[in-house]
Amino acid sequence: MKLTSKGRNYKKILKNKETTIKIESLHTFEDSAIAFTNSKPLGFEFKYDSEIVASVEVLHNNNVWIANSLNDKIKTAIAIASSALLIVS
Repeated sequence: MKLTSKGRNYKKILKNKETTIKIESLHTFEDSAIAFTNSKPLGFEFKYDSEIVASVEVLHNNNVWIANSLNDKIKTAIAIASSALLIVS
């Protein structure tokens, strides 16, 4: 997996033969109209079937959230990608 960038916004796809997960950087706090587009990402979200199924917070405590409803293979792929994002962020 490699993150590509257009300016400060990162978008990437994590996929295999059956599954596609979109990864996008986050630049606003929840319930905030203030965007931090000139800064590093505050976190990342993972979308599967157009639903947010995981997120990574890189600003404070490096928290990772992964939906319990996902199968183990998808959870593992997201956990590995999340670890990489935490290391490089």
